[in-house]
Formats: sequence, structure tokens, C-alpha cells
Amino acid sequence: AFGDVGSAWDKSEEPVWLRDAGVGLRIVSTRQAGAQVTHIDFAFPLDGSDRIDRFQLVVTAKASF
Repeated sequence: AFGDVGSAWDKSEEPVWLRDAGVGLRIVSTRQAGAQVTHIDFAFPLDGSDRIDRFQLVVTAKASF
């Protein structure tokens, strides 16, 4: 489980802080040397505008946790 807080803005905008919470799963094969780690993260915003999706699903492969 995780929580995330952050802000991003353009030069002409005031910063707006956003929060989300979610769960993540890391999958790696123990039978392969140098195997990739598959990251599966599911998160939902705790605040924000209607322009933000109700949830986010991200699947990536990386060399480490």
C-alpha cells in the first residue's frame, strides 16, 4: 500500500497539491538471472478536479524494485 502527495504547475499557475492512495504488486521470476521486475500499481485520487481520472492503473517492467 502507498500514499503519494505532490504538485506540478506551469510558470503562470499557482501550485496545487494533490493526494492519492493505492496498492502495488511486484512480480519477479526467481528462476531467471537478471530478470525484470513487473510493477503493477493501482491508485485513486483523494482530491482534485473533474479532469483527473477516478483511478489509475500502471504496469511497467524495471530492472529493480
